[in-house]
Amino acid sequence: MIEVTKFEITVLLHLRQKIMKNIFTAIICFCAFNLFAQDQPFIKQADTGMLPVFKENFRPQISIAPQVAYVSLSDLNSSGIGYGVELAMQCPLACTKKNYIRQQVSFLTYSDADLGYDYWTLSINPEYRLVVTPTFEWALGPSLGYINGSTADETSAGFAYGISTSATVHFGKFMLGISPRYVLAPDIQLEESELSQNSFQGIFKIGYKL
Repeated sequence: MIEVTKFEITVLLHLRQKIMKNIFTAIICFCAFNLFAQDQPFIKQADTGMLPVFKENFRPQISIAPQVAYVSLSDLNSSGIGYGVELAMQCPLACTKKNYIRQQVSFLTYSDADLGYDYWTLSINPEYRLVVTPTFEWALGPSLGYINGSTADETSAGFAYGISTSATVHFGKFMLGISPRYVLAPDIQLEESELSQNSFQGIFKIGYKL
């Protein structure tokens, strides 16, 4: 039976309070940004249906966004801050009537110096975006990507899949977004440890509409 000391209980309670405080602060800040946001979301296409990219009035509405992410690989007991970039455009394959689909391509890299572990991923993430208000959107979508994880002794790489959700606030030509993403890579294991590289990515991004 595992014994837990009073000191350990105190530390766990303190950590829980700190985490809850940070989450509450982030929610308040995000709501404040939304309150003062400016109306300039992505414009829905005039035509709906399949393959809008071949239609005369298709507008890709490209955006680029630097990313900062909290990355956690639970099987490797590794977590920390990663960095990346995202390029996005209106979906060229399908266009819906009320809301819209946005296609995102992102690159993310993460390193754990203590483990001597380096990780990067290139993924595509189509999102179905719900226009909640003229300045605020909520989205949900799958992701498919290629990941590469390496230590000093070995490298393991392959395809992974996952799911993500996001919330976006528009500020004219700029946008602010948060996107929790869970990526499954059950077949991509570091051979010596036989541990998978499943990951959670809590992404924060500031984008600019080109």
